[in-house]
Amino acid sequence: MGKDLKKDVLGRIIEFKEYTGKSLNAFCASIGIAHTTVFGQVNGDRALSLDTVLKTVAAYDELSSDWLLRGRGEMIVANENVSNANKYEERIEGLLETIQILSETIRVKSRTIDALQEEISQLKNGIKEA
Repeated sequence: MGKDLKKDVLGRIIEFKEYTGKSLNAFCASIGIAHTTVFGQVNGDRALSLDTVLKTVAAYDELSSDWLLRGRGEMIVANENVSNANKYEERIEGLLETIQILSETIRVKSRTIDALQEEISQLKNGIKEA
């Protein structure tokens, strides 16, 4: 990698770290690289390593490798699995709400049936007495 390219990629790694909201220690732990290594790379004491780049891409599925390496496109790629999971979660929430509404409807109908059965029983008793 050329010096400017490494600098650009390192800048994008730092930008992504900031996007995650993680401290440098937490970010290093998440990619499995020692804090001192990444700290040295960020400070310019060490050159950006291929290991840092590869482990960053491997640790974060949502990170666009095209953006990281070339600066093209968006930082975050639309993850189809995350999108599908969100759709399923929304669907499940909707179904749970429907179940709750239907359960309440059934309780109301059951009370109505009980009241009508009681009324029928009283009417039958009234006919027998007459």
